[in-house]
Amino acid sequence: MSKRELKKMTKDAEERLGKKEVDLLQRMKSKLLKDEEEALGRQKKAKRKAALEREKNKTFEELLSESEMDWHQYK
Repeated sequence: MSKRELKKMTKDAEERLGKKEVDLLQRMKSKLLKDEEEALGRQKKAKRKAALEREKNKTFEELLSESEMDWHQYK
């Protein structure tokens, strides 16, 4: 959507609803977008933390099987 179209839609909405209501809706939209962004950030952080915990809790056997080393070479 172009800026011109957005401006026209905003002007039309202001004529129908009033400037205060349009401003309120725009603030609510901004807040929702910000909240959604923060929630996504928290989800990503939780996923990273869970992956780190899984990595920390791997057994010696799992770590050895992931590596290129033969267990005989480890001794």
